[in-house]
Amino acid sequence: MQVIIGVDPHKASHTAVAISTTEDELARKKVRATRTQVDQLLAWAEPFPTRLWAIEGADGMGYLLAQQLVATGEHVLSVPDAATAERLRLTATGLGPVLEKSRRTRRAPPRERDRIGRAGGRPSAVKGPVPALAAPLPTPC
Repeated sequence: MQVIIGVDPHKASHTAVAISTTEDELARKKVRATRTQVDQLLAWAEPFPTRLWAIEGADGMGYLLAQQLVATGEHVLSVPDAATAERLRLTATGLGPVLEKSRRTRRAPPRERDRIGRAGGRPSAVKGPVPALAAPLPTPC
């Protein structure tokens, strides 16, 4: 049986969940992020000989774990974390840059907020929310 093992890596621990091709949870394991993390995960995953590891953020927080699993001959995929996945979805719809500017404006301190949205030191013509943001986001096909 083909099994996908999804791993949510964190600084102090990693949570792994084995699921079947029908997305039924088969097993779950939480390990401390230590030098024995790979040995513990491989021992736990031994009952699943045909497995694929899907590590969230294998180019970030999950980098070390992903590299250790690859070094043992395991098949590993990098899965974008939730924030990256949302950013990719919005970029595909064309709303990514608009929403990112809106987020920067809301998070900026008051003085910085005055400078964002100005061209050549003059206030921009657009005031208030961008009309495209009022419409619901399109669903990808």
